[in-house]
Amino acid sequence: LNGTAHPVKLKGAPKVSATAARYTLAFDGLPGVELDASLTVSGRTTTFKVTAVRDTPAFRVGTIDIPGHDLISVGSTEPGAATAFTTLDPDSTRTADVFAKVTGATKPDPAPLGATYALLNTSSLAAAVESNSSY
Repeated sequence: LNGTAHPVKLKGAPKVSATAARYTLAFDGLPGVELDASLTVSGRTTTFKVTAVRDTPAFRVGTIDIPGHDLISVGSTEPGAATAFTTLDPDSTRTADVFAKVTGATKPDPAPLGATYALLNTSSLAAAVESNSSY
């Protein structure tokens, strides 16, 4: 949260149904700060959402990072592996879209990049991640 790692724990048991898991996360050392999240499946679509953020006057949540959150990935050996994303750029005269094949020579970015959305695909499957962040 806000660029600092905080130990996280479940606040109670997740609410699980045949198509969804909903849960609340709490943070050690940050009393009253909680995130509600859900993971749902509808047909061939899986959706992960942070559905609520509760903070306190003592700790305002400005940003949420989930390191190692590999909800979607592609491997360089998969046929048609590619990525597309748009960077956050207030200059409308520049092209912010980035398209790239994922190969054995593809190097990871040295630091995280902000993006409004990201798409990963192979020749047989595609997935997208969207953010409503303006950061």
